[in-house]
Amino acid sequence: MGFDFNYMLELMPILLKYLGTTMEMATWGLVFSLILSVVLANIRVFRIPVLDQLSQLYISFFRGTPLLVQLFLLYYGLPQVFPIMVGVDA
Repeated sequence: MGFDFNYMLELMPILLKYLGTTMEMATWGLVFSLILSVVLANIRVFRIPVLDQLSQLYISFFRGTPLLVQLFLLYYGLPQVFPIMVGVDA
């Protein structure tokens, strides 16, 4: 029961077929996270009263909870809030 290089080579065309989609999703995620972080940083720097408190809550939630808990809430909690997403799989 070792590593099978032949099986890996058989799967390589399938993996390469979806490499573009993976790179596109990663790029869009990076772009949106950069935009969100710049907006949140500007809100914190310029001390906009209500938005500063909301951004502080948002930041402390994501800093204070483990990533596994966040993924669990995203995967199981989002369909409860938005029922249209019940059939959406990764």
